[in-house]
Amino acid sequence: MIYPKNFEEKTGFGQIRQMIRKNCLSPLGEYYVDRIRFSNNFEQLSTILDQTEEFRQLLTEESRFPSQDYFDLTPELNRI
Repeated sequence: MIYPKNFEEKTGFGQIRQMIRKNCLSPLGEYYVDRIRFSNNFEQLSTILDQTEEFRQLLTEESRFPSQDYFDLTPELNRI
């Protein structure tokens, strides 16, 4: 647990979350951004940083990364 409870508010973490949310391409992306929470868990942060680096490399090294036609398949997957 992060102390104090209003840590994110005091540090402006919510503003960062809003800035990220503005760049989302779909409601599903916004859903995930809304779930982002500050963390001090080393393993979790290490994994997230590795994923971020992998995606950064995709964006900078690949010719074109698809940025349209994202569909939220949650309702269909929930029916399975």
